[in-house]
Amino acid sequence: MFSAIFKKSILILISITGVIFGQVQMPFDIDYAVFLGDDETPTLEIYYMTHRSLITYQSDENQDSLYKGGYEIITTLYSRGEPVYQKHDIQNDEVKDPSLVTPKQKIPKILPLQIRPGDYEIKVQIKDIHSGHTGEQKIAVNVPEFPKDSLVLSDIEIASYILNAEEMSHFTKLGRYDVIPHAQRVYNPDNPSMIVYAEIYNLTKTDKRRDKNRYTQVSRVLDMNGQEVMKNKELEIDTPGSFSVVMDKLNVGTLEPGIYTYELQVEDLNTGQTDISSKKFYVMSPQGAMPQKNPLDDIVRNMSAEEVDSIFSILQPVMAKEEIRMYKNSNLEGKQSVLIRFWEARDPDPATPVNEFRIELEKRIQYANDQFSTQIRRGAQTDRGMVLLKYGFPSDREVFPSRMERNPYEIWSYNHIEGGVEFVFVDEMGTGLYELVHSTKRGERYDPDWYERYNYR
Repeated sequence: MFSAIFKKSILILISITGVIFGQVQMPFDIDYAVFLGDDETPTLEIYYMTHRSLITYQSDENQDSLYKGGYEIITTLYSRGEPVYQKHDIQNDEVKDPSLVTPKQKIPKILPLQIRPGDYEIKVQIKDIHSGHTGEQKIAVNVPEFPKDSLVLSDIEIASYILNAEEMSHFTKLGRYDVIPHAQRVYNPDNPSMIVYAEIYNLTKTDKRRDKNRYTQVSRVLDMNGQEVMKNKELEIDTPGSFSVVMDKLNVGTLEPGIYTYELQVEDLNTGQTDISSKKFYVMSPQGAMPQKNPLDDIVRNMSAEEVDSIFSILQPVMAKEEIRMYKNSNLEGKQSVLIRFWEARDPDPATPVNEFRIELEKRIQYANDQFSTQIRRGAQTDRGMVLLKYGFPSDREVFPSRMERNPYEIWSYNHIEGGVEFVFVDEMGTGLYELVHSTKRGERYDPDWYERYNYR
């Protein structure tokens, strides 16, 4: 299993570098939150944030003063590996002068879906309508079954800003507020204010206890080790009824670069019931700031042999053979140098302290740990996790559950690699640990008779 030292070390490296393994794609951001709808059905809100500066604009023949561009966006929702919903959108944009578009300009979008409780996977594919450049991301989603008789919080939506609604839109909540999502969840000293929206359900209010019809609300920020690094003042609020909203704000730009968790807790003072909801976010160095020296050097140089070996154990599948050989034949100082050169060689833009892909790698590790971990091994160190880190998210993932005559297995397809390749993983022992038994990718394990070999009939 991953040690606490390893987890801290690898996430620090991810925060500083900007490496992504596999094919480089057009960056964009997605996030989600689940709320309880008016009919008490969960509503899954999918948030998008595309980069305006990456759009290819072309002049409009009918309007000489305008340039137009945009993205095609395809959103597919999967349950147990099977598609259950798909939405195709065109996100159009127009400008008078494309040269005035800056990297800071993002285009937010939201897709609300009423959905039954369960575990899902969201795949979002974007394509520039003029250049044809594409991007793809996947995230795992849990839609909870909200209790009807006890205090419960919705998911956390991290917002760019909240305004009084002048007219109804997809961003409008409760008919009163426009909550514009901030799907990237990245902050720095130039963009320090984190704004949060959440909903509280099943508060109690009685005429017999007028002095107790109140609830408390407190929010805090935790670091990667779960230690509190920031806290808002606890508020005691009059209970308006069974439902209330939270609109919170914290200045997180002063925090050190890294990965943090926003945590919100409420307590109904009538019943003593409490609930907690949380969300990860990221703090980066100031935009455009140039480091005086590479901070990765100092971090790696101060690591122990145990720490560097822990990092090597997860990086080894994506390292070159020469890098692996050098690492294994080196002393501690040499191993540290190999790790430093490994990250430096894969930094797409060494002139900047971070890049657009640093968060994507952390998402892959987090996804692997969340989805593939077992009692004996963390997800990023399983065969599925290593394939995910090495080649990215598959174009298609087929899940075959266990039956009397066979153990569960999965087939992952990558359409963009070598004209199309597959990876087959089998849970041979029935413990949840899937092992790679066959792949059509050159250089990976090849066993075309795997189906018969593992007694599948």
